[in-house]
Amino acid sequence: MLAAFVCALIVAVGHVVFATPPPLDTEAGAMEPFANAVYQIAPRYAVGVSPRSRVVRNAQGLRGSLLHGKPDDVLVVGGSTVACTLLDEQDALGRRIELASNERFHVAVAGRGGHPLGRLLRLVEQVLDRPDLRPGIVVGLFGASEVEFFLNSVPWERDATGTPIPGFDPNGPYGPDRWATTFAGWYRPGNHGAFLERPRRAYAQAHKVEGLGPLQMRALQEALAAYRSDLEAFVDLAHERGARVVLATQPLAPAGPHYAPFFHGRPGYGVLPTPRLLRSVLEAFNGQMRSVARRRGIALVDLARTLDDCTACFYDQWHFTVVGAREAAQHIAAALDRVAAGAHRARPADQSHAMGT
Repeated sequence: MLAAFVCALIVAVGHVVFATPPPLDTEAGAMEPFANAVYQIAPRYAVGVSPRSRVVRNAQGLRGSLLHGKPDDVLVVGGSTVACTLLDEQDALGRRIELASNERFHVAVAGRGGHPLGRLLRLVEQVLDRPDLRPGIVVGLFGASEVEFFLNSVPWERDATGTPIPGFDPNGPYGPDRWATTFAGWYRPGNHGAFLERPRRAYAQAHKVEGLGPLQMRALQEALAAYRSDLEAFVDLAHERGARVVLATQPLAPAGPHYAPFFHGRPGYGVLPTPRLLRSVLEAFNGQMRSVARRRGIALVDLARTLDDCTACFYDQWHFTVVGAREAAQHIAAALDRVAAGAHRARPADQSHAMGT
């Protein structure tokens, strides 16, 4: 009798285990469920973020509301811009979209910092393939991660003039032993936002790259073509499964004393682009999104233009402050209202695209 009880228990436990939905994965790994982290930020380092922010991921590994496969469920996909790591729950982009829409929409956010769209397509496909999760609308905001991935992977042995890029002082603010408190130390509990201090202080003296050479330009064209292909795949995934799409361009902070630039490359070696160069590269990626949205008849929220001069919207070169998340959310919520009302429908061009014409 005991053996029968044990067997029944094993069967019951096995049923529970195997009935549990699998975790949502990207090419970069699984979205961790039930994550809960608290970050304390000193105001002198990052104005416009919560002094003590609480970041939570739900049982689906997403930040914000759970998805239930309802028409008014919204999934926002992107990198660290949509993740809003330094913002508290009520200030993050997903919650702000809900509030801006008077809670008509329930918003979940899949933000993976530094991972381009190509690495997020697997996650999008998994969500859309499950009727119990499938949102009615998918929002994509990808530009920052695309630019970061390009700048981190392109060869930078020489600058645009062909001159070898000077080596970095190992003991300087960009050197290997400072990496943990500048760039690799981002969002780490306990550093209180100090990662922003060193890049700002060193920016005026650092060697900055002002343009792209022939090698980098070729790499940029390849990256833009890959991004366009990924955008098309993203739209196709949604439309083939009955979800609507909203695309949003990536805004950039205006250059100024608050501007905290990103260093690109590996520790102790790489480049620091000027704000002008960064803007031109970002605009190239945003241009691809505008082109795809126009041709496919996709609703576009052009945050790159609407937030172009909003200094208060960013605490570094493109991550949102509380003000930035609120402003971006208002524009996105307005687009969601139009799409949900049927005022913005995909054009027949989608069908010709699916046939390869």
